[in-house]
Amino acid sequence: MINRTGRVFSFQYKISVNPISIRLGIVLLVGGFISLSSLSAQTTLTGVVRDSLTQESLPFANVQSHDGKIGATADEAGYFKLQLPEPGSTDSFRITYVGYRMGNFALVPAAGTQPTVFSLAASSLLPTVEVTVPGSTFGPTAGVLTPSVAELKRTPVLFGEADPLKSLALLPGISSGSEGSAAINIRGGNPNQTDLLIDGNRIYNVNHIGGILSAVPTLGTKTVTVYKGGVPARYGGRLSGVVDITLREGRRDKLVKTFGIGFGTMQAALEGPVGKDKQGSFLVTGRYSYPSIINNLANSGSYEKLESGSHESISLYDFVGKYRRDLGRHVVTASAFISGDNGLTQNDRNFNLSADDFAWGNRSFTLKHQYRSPGGGVWSNSLQYLNYSYQFDRWVKPDDRSDREVTIAQRELSSSLNDVVATTEYAYGFNRHLDVYAGLYTAGHSFRTAIEDKFTTGELTQTFDRTIGQDSLEVALYASADVKLLRDRLQLMMGLRVSGLGLALPRNVEPRLRLSYNFYEGFYLNASYDHHFQYVHQLTPSISLYPNELYLLANDQFPAERSRQAAVGVGGLHGSLQWSVEAFHKRLDQLVRLNPGQERDADFVERFPQNVVGDGEGEVRGLEIYLKRTGEKFDYSIAYTLSRSDRRYDEVNEGRWFPFTFDRQHDLGITTSLAIGKKWRLNTAFIYQSGHRFTLPLASTAFFQVWGDYNDARLPAFNILNVSASKQWRGKRRANRHHELTFSLYNAYNRPNPYTLEFGNSWSQGIDPQTGLVTEVVSLEVVTLSAFPILPGVNYTVTIK
Repeated sequence: MINRTGRVFSFQYKISVNPISIRLGIVLLVGGFISLSSLSAQTTLTGVVRDSLTQESLPFANVQSHDGKIGATADEAGYFKLQLPEPGSTDSFRITYVGYRMGNFALVPAAGTQPTVFSLAASSLLPTVEVTVPGSTFGPTAGVLTPSVAELKRTPVLFGEADPLKSLALLPGISSGSEGSAAINIRGGNPNQTDLLIDGNRIYNVNHIGGILSAVPTLGTKTVTVYKGGVPARYGGRLSGVVDITLREGRRDKLVKTFGIGFGTMQAALEGPVGKDKQGSFLVTGRYSYPSIINNLANSGSYEKLESGSHESISLYDFVGKYRRDLGRHVVTASAFISGDNGLTQNDRNFNLSADDFAWGNRSFTLKHQYRSPGGGVWSNSLQYLNYSYQFDRWVKPDDRSDREVTIAQRELSSSLNDVVATTEYAYGFNRHLDVYAGLYTAGHSFRTAIEDKFTTGELTQTFDRTIGQDSLEVALYASADVKLLRDRLQLMMGLRVSGLGLALPRNVEPRLRLSYNFYEGFYLNASYDHHFQYVHQLTPSISLYPNELYLLANDQFPAERSRQAAVGVGGLHGSLQWSVEAFHKRLDQLVRLNPGQERDADFVERFPQNVVGDGEGEVRGLEIYLKRTGEKFDYSIAYTLSRSDRRYDEVNEGRWFPFTFDRQHDLGITTSLAIGKKWRLNTAFIYQSGHRFTLPLASTAFFQVWGDYNDARLPAFNILNVSASKQWRGKRRANRHHELTFSLYNAYNRPNPYTLEFGNSWSQGIDPQTGLVTEVVSLEVVTLSAFPILPGVNYTVTIK
């Protein structure tokens, strides 16, 4: 490990992987499977836990016999397998799920071969039910977080909107990129190093309008799981972590409609059963920003696009559709996710017309099939198509009143990334001590970016263009085992992923490990190790409110980026109080970035690949502290992260280490939620983050600037307080209608938080005291740009059942 000054704290470790240890690990893993699988061959009970009204599955429900000797945890689809004990030892079991009444059931094997349905009744009649999903079966750990969806939704953000993704920035080890950004940085990484999945579909850009809102469908979100360490082997292709968002299946009991409107957007959702047998269900939800419509209509006569007048508008939209059908032991699911932004900024002044026309969006379509065999095995297959595109057009049209010929300049930049992903996986639970799964992942990547410049003078047009195209195939094989030993006090997740490019045998080995040891009731020791490879490089030209990322697929010149992370911590769960402390150390190598000074969109295309710098290194160290209390009347959470993130490239900063742009030395998030009476709830969210890094010139002249070390300065700290008050009630005359009204205040104390800055020269005249001559004085002018002042918001939602 390279020692440098200015470290907050340090610890060292050394982990090496060689072919012999890999083969030995595989032998031990297989041997463990065989030995543990022989521990029991008793009869099993397979079942699925559902909501008694909606018939939606309840993921990760807890199943346990009354004597506590046997138990199981349902999977993400609500299915579980319970090992039946010897006759006479126990004859009943209970199923528990937060926000639902405990269910008691007889412990008898099912008469048929179909999984038995066990229903739980919600303990609240309000439309929002508190649901807390445990991080698999492990004890409290900062590496795996499964926040309550209801808590995430009530965290105050812009315009009174609910945004589960933006609320994640209040958890330890997670920060946002810049002011208003919905991007998620995990443990000192880039936003693109976070694998964001919506129902298993990878999303490349989840921001709306620079991150004012995320594209996560609020009305359709069921669970959110964040893996910062100890990532299961089925996940891959990203260096820092995973945010796995699961969508609801749709109600099976009745047709339900939801409508919502706020200061920024309007949204709607429709869900219900399909078929007379109600074995199918659907869910569709959409959102659109209506202020842009009003703005365009109000100014329709004051401008003509690309011809005259000033105008500015931007719109966002989301759509999610999901269909699920149970066919005995087969389950078929089809889903679609569509989101994007469109905008126009046109200025007509000083005899010049300039216009920026931009659009970006995601298109994802997925088909899944799952088969549950009578023996308890689960075979899952999926096929996904994903398209992410970005279009930016700029026009500059001078208006010369002297009737001389003028030159119209036009630049068109387009970028698209297309993925076709196919996966297959088989999972099997041998007994209550051992669950295993193995699978194959293949992804075809196709990236295209093009730039075209046109200069038109009279009837003469000159065109300059260039296109970059790349294609690659990513393949991975993986296997994993979840083991419980010592009467479930010791729990292990052991995984191995082998990945690579092309049709050759994958060679990049990615071992994964997570363990939890329960010293005594409510006190845990946790540790994890992760090894990841990333085959899609994201190049960020500059910090901006608009997406300007460009992509580079891994190749021989710029191979896959790699990260290795070790973490250790302790945690506890004592009644309503949960706490954890975890330290981590991450090493990164083979990093890729744009060369400083050549970070514009045009430079990337025109100078590629000379402007791309590879073979970079990174190091991140951190300590995370988390305290959370959950109660019926009052909740609070405190998350603090102390960290340091550095990078090094041979061609940047003269080969010396420098701070990473999003190095957040201090990151503090505090939330509170207070129930007032039976209908009102007051929520607050406070965030403090060290400002991100930038390079400050040492001196400035009329012709050039003198720069110091790269990223040697830091913006002022980002801190903000958001508050909201929400009311939920049921209609008096129409009891089938549930209402929710939210008032919010974003940036309550009106702090101007800069997200970026601009450099320039200011000119002034001075008198030389010795000669008396008038001189021109050039001084450096630095202007910070802030996005959002204090902003009120109102949002109203009604659900009709």
